[in-house]
Amino acid sequence: YCADPYFMDVDPQVLNLKSNIPYFSFPFSLPLELGKEGTVINIDNSLYCTTPLYITIKGASVNPVLTNETTGEYISLAKTLTADEKIVINTAFGSKSIIKIDEDGTENNAFHYILPGSTLFSLAAGKINKLSYTAESKDDESEAIVEFYYRYSGV
Repeated sequence: YCADPYFMDVDPQVLNLKSNIPYFSFPFSLPLELGKEGTVINIDNSLYCTTPLYITIKGASVNPVLTNETTGEYISLAKTLTADEKIVINTAFGSKSIIKIDEDGTENNAFHYILPGSTLFSLAAGKINKLSYTAESKDDESEAIVEFYYRYSGV
């Protein structure tokens, strides 16, 4: 038995899907773009193996959803998060979990928030995976942090 037979990068890839990524600001309004929506990212996994994700959702939001637009898979939660709560999702085979972390650091199982049809998906191998983060509503500080290690079947 081998728990995980793949070789992995030493350092994780950490990507942020933030509601609003500011460029800079002025003390007055101008008709130009001072930020951008950062809720969609492309991850090139075209040379690698199926790759599990470690996702942290934080910031005030209602019913957050992380979608792999490439495969159509999604993780949808029936939960209203406060600004001080976090949801941590692990999609690794044999370690799948959804944990809610309260403001005081208390951790609780949060699997009961997952909606039917959701899949604790991994990055598809041999593809560019387009991930998006949405919610029924969310504040400007709401974000999904996606962390993963590229995996290799041989060296």
